Amino acid sequence: MNVKKIVVAILAVALSLMLALPVIAQAMVLDIPVTMWVNKSKIKVYEEPNEKSKSIAKLKGGTQILLEQVTDDGAWYATLVEDTKHGGQRLGWVMNADLIDTLPQSFCKHDWSAWEVEKEPTCTEKGYRYRFCTICGIRDEDDIKKLKGITHVYSTILLDDIRMSYSVPPLANK
Repeated sequence: MNVKKIVVAILAVALSLMLALPVIAQAMVLDIPVTMWVNKSKIKVYEEPNEKSKSIAKLKGGTQILLEQVTDDGAWYATLVEDTKHGGQRLGWVMNADLIDTLPQSFCKHDWSAWEVEKEPTCTEKGYRYRFCTICGIRDEDDIKKLKGITHVYSTILLDDIRMSYSVPPLANK
């Protein structure tokens, strides 16, 4: 047999293996399903761990998914998605780059805690308050306006020939 034909045959086999590698790549089954969230406004779910394979579903941003498997290189995760064509669920593949391990704040439907006052307002300075989302943990802050309508009582006293002025603590007008 001609050496040139052998080299061409070996190259052809190597090339076909390289092209089929993403499909051949074995995925590890995760011991415990991992929860992740979609980190883009919309992503595709593929039939195989390959962007050139058929898209079988779409997921909206902020969707929580359970991951069942991961490719050896960690680039793709498998999750169960609704099979609207045949009913039930089927395994689909999503790209790791489209996922995040915490709920993206931009997709959260915030459930706020009660306001906590960090600094009480006075007649000369505004105050501050904050609260947290019990779902994603984001902190929301708000200013509290300066107090208005305060009556100050000023007095002058004479103590050892030294004149001093002072203010009685402010009382809110009723």
